[in-house]
Amino acid sequence: TVSLADPTKSEGNLKVTLELPFGTVTGNMQVLATDYDNFAIAFSCRTFFGRSMKHGWILTRKQQLEGDDKTKVESLVDAALADISSKGGPKKSDFMRTCQKYC
Repeated sequence: TVSLADPTKSEGNLKVTLELPFGTVTGNMQVLATDYDNFAIAFSCRTFFGRSMKHGWILTRKQQLEGDDKTKVESLVDAALADISSKGGPKKSDFMRTCQKYC
């Protein structure tokens, strides 16, 4: 389940609740960029069993981004990662592609 973290504000801070076999997990997710039709770039940082976990997603309506949408997303991600990796944050090589075949 996804809802606005603060319903009184129009911003990309979301509250995400997942029902998992071992219980309910709730966390925050920030939408960093979106074109509202084809893609959203999201980030989450939380502590889980005493360990810091950071996740980034490129969410798309199609299995594969193509053309201008792909170029725009890659440009946004590259610029953001260049900035945060220079400050000790994750680098592009810290991420892995997830296969979306058969989804």
